Parts: sequence; structure tokens; C-alpha cells
Amino acid sequence: MWIALLGTPILLAVLTLLLKQINKTYFILSLTKRVRTEDGSPLESKVVIMPGKTRFGNNLDILNFTPASVFNFVRESTAKAKGKNYLWYFLYAPMYNVVRPEEAEEVFQSTKLITKNVVYELIRPFLGDGLLISTDHKWHSRRKALTPAFHFNVLQSFLGIFKEECKKFLNVLEKNLDAELELNQVIPPFTLNNICETALGVKLDDMSEGSEYRKAIHAIEEILIQRVCNPLMYYNWYFFLYGDYRKHSQNLRIVHDFSSRIIERKRQQFQQKQLGEVDEFGRKQRYAMLDTLLAAEAEGQIDHQGICDEVNTFMFEGYDTTSTCLIFTLLMLALHEDVQKKCYEEVEGLPEDSDDISMFQFNKLVYLECVIKESLRMFPSVPFIGRQCVEETVVNGMVMPKDTQISIHIYDIMRDPRHFPKPDLFQPDRFLPENTVNRHPFAFVPFSAGQRNCIGQKFAILEMKVLLAAVIRNFKLLPATQLEDLTFENGIVLRTQENIKVKLSKRVKSERYWNLLPEYYINVEMYLEVLFAVPLVIFIFRKLWTHLNRTYFILSLCKRIRTEDGSLLESKIYVAPSKTRFGNNFDLVNFTSESIFNFMRDASAKAKGRNYLWYFFHAPMYNIVRAEEAEEILQSTKLITKNMIYDLLKPFLGEGLLISTDQKWHSRRKALTPAFHFKVLQSFLIIFKEECSKLVKVLHQSVDTELELNQVIPQFTLNNVCETALGVKLDDLSEGIRYRQSIHAIEEVMQQRLCNPFFYNIVYFFLFGDYRKQVNNLKIAHEFSSNIIEKRRSLFKNNQLGQEDEFGKKQRYAMLDTLLAAEAEGQIDHQGICDEVNTFMFEGYDTTSTCLIFTLLMLALHEDVQKKCYDEIKYLPEDSDDISVFQFNELVYMECVIKESLRLFPSVPFIGRRCVEEGVVNGLIMPKNTQINIHLYEIMRDARHFSNPKQFQPDRFFPENTLNRHPFAFVPFSAGQRNCIGQKFAILEIKVLLAAVIRNFKILPVTLLDDLTFENGIVLRTKQNIKVKLVHRANK
Repeated sequence: MWIALLGTPILLAVLTLLLKQINKTYFILSLTKRVRTEDGSPLESKVVIMPGKTRFGNNLDILNFTPASVFNFVRESTAKAKGKNYLWYFLYAPMYNVVRPEEAEEVFQSTKLITKNVVYELIRPFLGDGLLISTDHKWHSRRKALTPAFHFNVLQSFLGIFKEECKKFLNVLEKNLDAELELNQVIPPFTLNNICETALGVKLDDMSEGSEYRKAIHAIEEILIQRVCNPLMYYNWYFFLYGDYRKHSQNLRIVHDFSSRIIERKRQQFQQKQLGEVDEFGRKQRYAMLDTLLAAEAEGQIDHQGICDEVNTFMFEGYDTTSTCLIFTLLMLALHEDVQKKCYEEVEGLPEDSDDISMFQFNKLVYLECVIKESLRMFPSVPFIGRQCVEETVVNGMVMPKDTQISIHIYDIMRDPRHFPKPDLFQPDRFLPENTVNRHPFAFVPFSAGQRNCIGQKFAILEMKVLLAAVIRNFKLLPATQLEDLTFENGIVLRTQENIKVKLSKRVKSERYWNLLPEYYINVEMYLEVLFAVPLVIFIFRKLWTHLNRTYFILSLCKRIRTEDGSLLESKIYVAPSKTRFGNNFDLVNFTSESIFNFMRDASAKAKGRNYLWYFFHAPMYNIVRAEEAEEILQSTKLITKNMIYDLLKPFLGEGLLISTDQKWHSRRKALTPAFHFKVLQSFLIIFKEECSKLVKVLHQSVDTELELNQVIPQFTLNNVCETALGVKLDDLSEGIRYRQSIHAIEEVMQQRLCNPFFYNIVYFFLFGDYRKQVNNLKIAHEFSSNIIEKRRSLFKNNQLGQEDEFGKKQRYAMLDTLLAAEAEGQIDHQGICDEVNTFMFEGYDTTSTCLIFTLLMLALHEDVQKKCYDEIKYLPEDSDDISVFQFNELVYMECVIKESLRLFPSVPFIGRRCVEEGVVNGLIMPKNTQINIHLYEIMRDARHFSNPKQFQPDRFFPENTLNRHPFAFVPFSAGQRNCIGQKFAILEIKVLLAAVIRNFKILPVTLLDDLTFENGIVLRTKQNIKVKLVHRANK
């Protein structure tokens, strides 16, 4: 009895705890695994999790909805998400809803996320394994086979059909003048006839089933929505028992019979070898997509069912989506008389006889194309598209379980006010070329994007232009339906409950200007006769130059960057103009360190928050100022080779960890990483404290006077790196000052070479540059490091490492020991040790001292911040020897101050990479040797991630304020596998010094930020020395 009474509550408690633990990873009541973030941050920081109406996730949220209520439900969900992507949990799988182009881009561009989601499985009985639904090898092979059927030359051959069908359509409209015309009744037959006669090569004039086919399509859509709105209906057996299975089968039979008859008719022509022959009027039969499929069938590459699937897909996609766009475009033209007038003025420039209008002339109807695009933006024919994760995948920084459904809401993406201000207004001008330059390339995707984009989009645009030009030229459109009258419905395509109506009135032809042209043509003929005398070779040369210059920047001797999807380069990146015709090669000639810094800032300002492009001799330079694009490069396992700027440092740093690449970099990074382990850092702490004590004594002598930080801080950091990482005290080495001076001289020479493209050539630099100055200073720097190596090597040879000195203290672990041990085992040579020591001495002292100088300046300028730091450290033990690493790690606010200083003044303002082979980066095809510059200074001042970026606000680095920040918005130590190996070393060193200074002195400003002139170097510098004043703390 007692066992039962006590055991039951315990069992229930254990079961509850177990379920809670499992529910963190699995949504138990929805039978699905949860989405989680890749970096371990809260999921809510990346996506809105939509609450369900029941405890079973969102499974029953749209139960028994209608197409109209489904449409409204999706819009309301997007509104609740407030511009963020959001998440639903359904049976067996989460659904990730993407409403932002930034995240949609990754999905569209992915080569793995090409499988369509579960909604498309409901269409499979209708469309089979056609191009819309198929995946993997089948999709790739058929896409490749069918693409030529929509080539420019083939589209040109379709133009006559479009014109013929337009004439028939105009005759229908003539009978409906001044009456309300239902567009839903007249447009679909036009588009269906077009797709059948062009892509399929069969006329429908003698086929009466067209109307029945269209009705069957609508019935199939209604049943699709019924299945979407009930999770149980996804199961075929449940649908068979309780759904409209019989109605579905009847309508499928109608559409499949219709397409089968078209295929059979075309197959008879194919078997009789009539393809390509001329008819009784001497006209050659046109090329058709169906011919391609039948030819493939004859060669055994596709079976009859495959042909049926592709024909069903193209008939549906080719007529229904196009008719939807045409209906909405005609409605918007009727509602916007000013837009219609501009279109009329544009089409009036076409030849009077439509048979004389060429494809090129239709392509020049720029404003009409803007109208079509704006209509597609507001009313995309396909309001959403879906993908499915076939395996656990990382998408947008989130780990998606296998079978996660991804729904890309094109309707909402193209109404994002960030990319389309006043998105509910019809404004075709927003698609004029000059207005699209700064727009996100994936903000307008009515035809999808990436490798699964619509194969027939050019076909559709041409078809619509031909019809709209004909209608606008002959009729004035007047509104009969208002937008407010419409109830939108979700289906396979966007629909409205009500038919859309307009009124037509016949246009009165105005006096045209054609009678003025004969005299003009005579003058043109005379002009052409004169031009004919110009040597033909000049004409050919210009053509050849123009053709080559599309692919190559000839005067810069390098290949051009191009977009992966074939779109305009300017739509993805700002191409910076140059001072000369030779690209940007001479833009920096004779610049100083100061003017280079300002030039970089000006270039970023002109790009207006976009990445930008320069063209130099032999290679483009891709400049990245946005965290989103920097992420791909920093995470790449291929882009680890440093760019040409680092080659200028090679005489100084050799093949050290900063510059080396591939196997050498991997092996040395792996070998040296343990030298910066937590336990090793712990052993360095006492050295930091000793050096701090010495520095504080120096500072006591400078109280109440102006203190030049640039004179005292570098000595402190140089001593630290030598005694810790290298294991050698500098007290008896007087070369420290000369070493630091030589570093500055080496930087000056590097800037000289950077500002003249000819100086990259070592011969030219030897003859005309400061070659001797560089050699002298390299000698000083290398002798200094060699002395340190030699001193440590003597200890190593005498087996004194790890022994106790005269005071009984055990000699500390040093990074240099690792290198010497590797040398003894034959894993590295003497030159390799020199390279690594030079690298660590420079990186370990110069970058840290830069950070310390700027941090002390900002503390001086911000008394409130300094006070908070003092309040935090006064709780540390009075004796600094008693302060542990853990206690320094708990100085949270001080760490925020250091990070904010690094954000405003990154020690290394930019880092570089190089493409060692042609590759795709950020949707751009980068030629081999393309230089990539990642501007950390700009990235960490991006107002999208750091509001009021020029203000010093350490609070922005509190954990709660970093949740929604892009993970690559703050990268002062670089990121990815090539991040700084010594960043924890640096943070601890900086904390120890700042704590000692703040505890003993109050820091007062002498130098103001406005007094400083910044310079670009290997690290960020200022022309002036930075000064502060120290005052003893009275209450220390």
C-alpha cells in the first residue's frame, strides 16, 4: 500500500521530467523533431514560432478552411510575424515559412534543396513526374533536354502564332465594346491555344474540349485545397474514404484524356515524318517542345508516361499562370489611366501592321515590361513555392530535421516594404533600370529563382507583351471591378472568388507621324553611303573589342565577374567607377596611409551599404561590407588563401600562420592550437600581472601630466608576448624600441607598394621603390626575432625546459617550445620557426596594443562607462596575485567595453582572401585570382546590426542585446577556420591591464576623436599620438 502511494507520484514525476526532456528535441504531440539553431542560440532569435490552436501544433489550424480563408490565414500569419520568417509544426514535419528575400536566397541557390515539398505530392496524380515535381537525376536530365525548346530562335518562330491568336482575340473583344467583359472567360482560351500551338505544336481550333479542360483544372484545385486543409487527407486511403476522391478521378480523366489526344495527334505527325516539312501554303511547320519529347522517346530516353507528365505540366503551367497575370495586368491598366496612357504612347511607336513588328521591337517595350513586372509583384501567379529537406540540413543558420517543409511566400516577399516602398500601390516605375540597382536580387521572384526557376519565363513575357500591345493599341480599358470587390483565394495559382471585369472603348486613331519619315530615310541612306567609305577593318575591330570586353576587362588585363543566374551584375553588386579607362589601377596612385583610409570609407559610402567591385591589373577585387556575404567566405573551406596584399608582407612574415595556406597552414594550426589552451593561458596570468605591476609603476610617474599611450602600451604588449608565447624575458634586450620602429617603417613601404600597381612587381620595386629601406628594417625585425629564438633554443638544447629556476619557480610553457620540439622531430625547419615567431610577435603585440590604446581613450571620453567598469572591478581581491582567470572572465561589462572598442576601431580593419580557381561566391562567378577584401571596419559599423553605429555603447554586447544580431556582424578576430588563434590570449591580457589601470587611476581625456586622422596600415593607426591624463583614485 505504502509502496503504491509513494511509488506512483515518483513514477509520474520521472515520466513528466522525461517527457519535458524529450520535448526539447521533439514536438511529441506533432510526432516531429524540432528545428534548432546551428549556433545554439534561442530559436526565437531567428524565427517566429507560430502558436497552434491546439496542443497538436498547427495541424488543426486550417481545418475545413476554404481557398479564401487559407489565403487570409497565410496573410495574417505573415502580419503576426512582423517581417520575420515563421515556423509551423505539422504531423511528422515542421514547416519553415520564408517571407524575406535574404533567407529565400539561400534556399533558391542551394543545390541540395531542389526537392518539392509535400503539397506538390497532392498534385502528382495530375502532373506526374513532370518538370515541376520531379527531382534529382530525372529533373536534371529533362531540364537539360527541354531548355533548347525555349531558345531565343525558337521563341522567334512562335511570334507569328502569338500574333495570329491576338487577331482572333481582338475579334472577340470587338463584339464586347461598351459592355462589361469578364476577363476570366476570354483570356484563358487565348493562353491555352498559344501553349498548345507553340510548345506542343497542335492547333485547338477543331478541338472542343478546351472549355471542359479548364473547368476540370479548377475542380482539381478545389480538391487540392480540401486536402491541404486537413492533415488526415494527405493519406490516400483516408482521402479515398472521406474526400472527393471520385470527383477528383473524374476530373483527372478529363485533363489526361485532353493531353493524350494532343500527344497522339503529334505522334502521328512524327511517325509520318512530317515534322519540318512545309504545308500547302508553303509555310514550314514550327519547332515544338513536344517534338523534343517524341524524339527522345524514339531514342529510348523517355517513355510514354514521361511524355504525358511533361505535357500535362507544360499545358497547365503555360496557360493558367500566364492567363492569371494577363487578367490582373489588364485590371490594373483599367484602374490606372495614367499608366495605360504611358503604355499607349510606347506601343504607338511600333509599326502599324502587327506582322511587321519584330521580337526585338517587342523587347524594347521597356515601360510595358515594367507594368507586367509590377502586376506580377502585386499578384504573383504562383503565390508560394515549396521545398523539402531530404536530409537534416542547415538552412539560414537553423538545423532543419529531415522532411522539413519549406514554404517560400513569393506574395509576401514581393510586398516587403524594405525593398518596395508603399508595396500596396501600383507603381511600374519601380522596375525602371535605374530604380532596381540597390534592390535585393531575390526581392522580385515571380518565376522562382536559382536552378529551378521557370523554364518558360521568356516565353510568357513575350506572349503577354504581344497581347497587351494589341489590346492597348486598339482599345481603351475602363474599370468595372475594383480591387476592394475581390476576395482572393489560395490555389495552385492565385485566384479570386469573383470574375474580374473591365469595359472596352474603341480608340480613335490620332494623326501619326509616319508621313514624315520618307525624307528622314533619304538622309539616312546618304549617311550610310558616307559611312560605307570607312574601312571595314575598323568596324570589325570595334565589334571584336565590344564582344571581348563583355567577358574581359581588356585595359585591366583581367576577366570580368558575372552573375551565376545571368542577371545584371549591377543588381547584385555596386561596380565602382574608375578615374581612368584602365579600371581602378591608378585610383590610389601616390596616396598616403591617411588618404587610403578615407578613400576606403568614401568608396563604401558611395556603394550605399552594398558590396562593391574594383578592377585591378590581372584580377578584380570584390569588396565586402555586409555580414551576410562575408559569412559565406569566412565559412568556406576553399577560400582560405590570402590575397595579393599579404604577398607584400611575405618578406616580413614569410610562410607563417597568417599567410600560409593548404597543408602547411592546416598542420601548423593544428600543432600550435594547444599552446593557447585554457590551462596554458592560466599559466600566463602571472606574467600579465607582473608586467602590469611594472606598467602601473611607470604610470605613477606620469600622473597629472599628458601621457602618450602610443609610447607606453606597445612596450607592455611586446614584453607580454615574448615572455608568454615565446618564453623569453625582454628586460635584458634593448632592441624592443628599434623593433617597433622597424615595424612602422615596413608598413610605410607596404603602403607605397599598395598605391602603385607597378610596385607589385619586385623588379620595378627594386629599381624605383624604397627597396633598401625595406631591407634594412626587415634586417632589424628578423635579427630581433632570431635573438629570441636562439635564446630559447639554448635552453631547449640544455634540457632546461620545465626545470626550476633559482627561485624555485618552474619555467613556464611557451609556444616556441612547441616549434623547437617539432624541429627536433623533423616536422619544421629553422626558417619555418622564424616565420611563425615573426608572425606571433607582430600579431601578438601590435594588434593588442592598438585595441588597448583605443579602449583607454574611449574610457577617458566616457566617464559613465569608466565608472561602471570601476564599480565592477572593485569587488576583485585587493591583492592582484589573488585574482584568478575565472574572476577576470566574470568581468562581463569590461568585456563589453573591449568588444565595443574593437567594433569601432578594429585592430585589423580589413582581411583578404583569393580565389585560387574560378568559383561561385555570393551568387557571383569569380574568375581565378579574384581578390576578396572583407572590410571589418564597415561590417561592424553597419547600422542594420548596430543602431547608432558611431556611438560608443558597450551595453549592445550584453547577451540579451545580441540575440537577433547576425553571427558575422562582429568579427574583430576574423571568423571561420582562419580566425585568430590568440583571441582568448588577447582578451585576457587586455582585461588584466585595464583592471589594473582603472583600479589605480581615473582616466581623463586629452585627445578627442575629432583630433585624430586615421591611417590604413597592417593595423589601424592614427597620425597623431593618442594622449590621456591620469589622476590617482582617492578611494583606492
